[in-house]
Amino acid sequence: MRDCTTRANLKLSERGASRELRRRALPELVRMYREENAAKVAELLKRGKITCPPGLERQFIDAAREKITWNQLTDAYFDALNDFERLASSIDVAPEFAARLRRIVREASEANGRASRVMAERVSRLSETEVEKRAGWRKWEEAMVREIVATHFEKSDILPTREFSFEEIKTACPGIYAMVVTDWRFLAHAFFGGNQKGLSDSVYADSLHAMYAPYVDVFRTDSEMADHVRAAVVGRGTSVVGKLSKLVEELESRLARREISSHA
Repeated sequence: MRDCTTRANLKLSERGASRELRRRALPELVRMYREENAAKVAELLKRGKITCPPGLERQFIDAAREKITWNQLTDAYFDALNDFERLASSIDVAPEFAARLRRIVREASEANGRASRVMAERVSRLSETEVEKRAGWRKWEEAMVREIVATHFEKSDILPTREFSFEEIKTACPGIYAMVVTDWRFLAHAFFGGNQKGLSDSVYADSLHAMYAPYVDVFRTDSEMADHVRAAVVGRGTSVVGKLSKLVEELESRLARREISSHA
């Protein structure tokens, strides 16, 4: 949401308000915009369009009224998710919270699935050769990673002093890189491999999960996604398991190696 004071000043400027009128009208206009924001956020919370940990609704409304900053709200959000005792004590509302999260991811996945199938149809009609299409796809993939990272910087009020190379972004933001690469390379495999009909609504959710892959030792994923996740985390030390039957075997192998190294 735009800063309410900035929004109010812009509105008064658009109407050609004099300095005296601006001085008298600005506080009330700012208050009106803050209450308008609070009402919108309250409605979105009520409808489940904003999902927050149990008991954090007041902070969302306070942020809308500019009583706290959005960065402070973000800190409170993650603190709440990391406070296991608090989440456990609110178990009566936890199922509703989980249901909201599932609904948000499911709706996004369905929209992504529809968009992917439309894109596949358009790609199939392009006049370029497959080599040219794949080269263009790599450029889109890199552009998507850069755009998401830039958005995170903007939302965090961070202004980089220079433009980062793509290799630096891969190193500093491995989760974002893994998520985008997994998604786009799965789509490329479907588009150029002739399996356009096999693009399910779960692809987006599987790609979101891949964001965690660079930060764990063992990552379990769908067998169709395994090779793409593996390519996205190469060199990170993550073992990607595409079959549930192989998970115990991989965990035992890692524990055995760790025990051997501890006695070496």
